[in-house]
Amino acid sequence: MERQIEALESRLFLSAAQVAGELLGLKSEAAAVKTQFTALAKRGTADIKLVTADLKRLKVATSDTALLKTLQAETKSGIGSLTKQTAALISSGTREAIPILSLLKKLSKAPGNPTVEAKLSTEATGLVANITTRVDGIFSSADTFATTAFGELNALAAANASDAKTQTDVSTLESDFSNGATSAEDSLNTLLAGANTFLTDAGA
Repeated sequence: MERQIEALESRLFLSAAQVAGELLGLKSEAAAVKTQFTALAKRGTADIKLVTADLKRLKVATSDTALLKTLQAETKSGIGSLTKQTAALISSGTREAIPILSLLKKLSKAPGNPTVEAKLSTEATGLVANITTRVDGIFSSADTFATTAFGELNALAAANASDAKTQTDVSTLESDFSNGATSAEDSLNTLLAGANTFLTDAGA
């Protein structure tokens, strides 16, 4: 009987440790999103320099130059905002994780404690709600940026349709924006899936 109890306690401890690991994994997943946005900003900046050189070579209309400058500013502010939003997600999530980790530690030492379990459920639910809200905000900001940026890129491409180099460079910029956004979106969806798994495993 004693061995059975020890085995049960061991499984409960491992369960608490597993949930704690899932919680820490959420931070890593959010950090990956931030890294992707940072990399996207660098690629976008490099691509825009190529398009800038194209327009300078073509001596295009002032309106095209102004449009490119607007795109450059929006790329910096738009992706910068996405990076900051992700950083805020990591920061707030880290703060909210502290009491959860403490509760998991208590639960590993006192499995089945209803008071601790209730507190854990409340804290876990709050954390996942925060993650979901912030991720939704990032998605919304990304959609707004993409709509504006691609509209401006299409306008630049149409205004300089006869220049193959400009078409290639604009296409590269569009592709980098699209691929970067897709990668970040996939990581955000992975983060949400991980958050929901954590919520379930935490018993909330």
